[in-house]
Amino acid sequence: MKKYRFEKISIMLKLYKTLLLFIILFAVNECYSQQINAYPLKLALWDSRSIPVCWENPTEGNNLERSWVQSAIESSWESESGLTFTCWCECTENSEGIRIVIEDKIGKNNSPHTLGLGNELDGVENGMSLNFTFSNWCRGCAVKRQFSIEAIAVHEFGHAIGFAHEQNKSKCITDDCLNEEQGKDGDMYMDSCDENSIMNYCNKNWNNNGLLSKRDIEVTRILYGEPENNSPMIFERDPEIVYQSYELKKRFFSFLKKRPLDHEFKIFIAASEDELSQISKVTYILHETFKNPKVPVVNKDSKFGLGLIVWGEFEIKAIIEYEDGHEITKSKYLAFNN
Repeated sequence: MKKYRFEKISIMLKLYKTLLLFIILFAVNECYSQQINAYPLKLALWDSRSIPVCWENPTEGNNLERSWVQSAIESSWESESGLTFTCWCECTENSEGIRIVIEDKIGKNNSPHTLGLGNELDGVENGMSLNFTFSNWCRGCAVKRQFSIEAIAVHEFGHAIGFAHEQNKSKCITDDCLNEEQGKDGDMYMDSCDENSIMNYCNKNWNNNGLLSKRDIEVTRILYGEPENNSPMIFERDPEIVYQSYELKKRFFSFLKKRPLDHEFKIFIAASEDELSQISKVTYILHETFKNPKVPVVNKDSKFGLGLIVWGEFEIKAIIEYEDGHEITKSKYLAFNN
């Protein structure tokens, strides 16, 4: 009887050890799977966090589009990390940093691109190619031209700071994504896949609607440091419209509506504290289908915030009025980011 009890206890101890080992392995796997999922090339990371940018062929005719690109980069990679992009001037023969050529060529292989990753672009003539007109390549992009220009620029600048395409990783391969590997691979490899990365062509939202994913931000901060004021929504530059989008749970009887209100936008003005203190009122101009398309907001504490429940994407404008009487107008295309 005693021998039987001893054998039973021994078996139970083995089971407990096996269970404990399983729990430890599961915990380690969970920690590993929550690692940053981006795919950078380590040797291509810039030594300096201040990276000059210049234009190979700027003209007065593309001044507006160039400002869209600069604004998109400053409100994404720059505001979310310790990186600073400087100059944004015309290139000279000896210009260093990221050199951008504006072109729109015919052919599948003439899409916007970079000639390498990260510091491989340093001083390379025509190192980055961007398209502003979409007359030849991606004619459908011209329908939402500003949105397309900004979203593509944020993607290409991801390459410019060292990120490879996320779908190049085997874990990103899915049955419903036929995008093949493109460009050079990274070497800081993590097993899991960031489905929402702006660098992932398998993302269900094209270029993630021009927005950085949570993982994009986390890894950029690891590689290049935290933003100087550690706040992605407040930075020293002209006021901009910033928004977040959320998909709402389906409401009962919502299927009976032709256009169910299934998304929410939270909109506010991003600027320095000093700049915000000088603003007296912001009037948002919504889509014409709204019952009240003009919405004035005077609450400075909320950064002139506005919440909207909507059924579709649209462009919003903000007339920003200052205490001294002058005003400026800003616009932003509001896109769903599920």
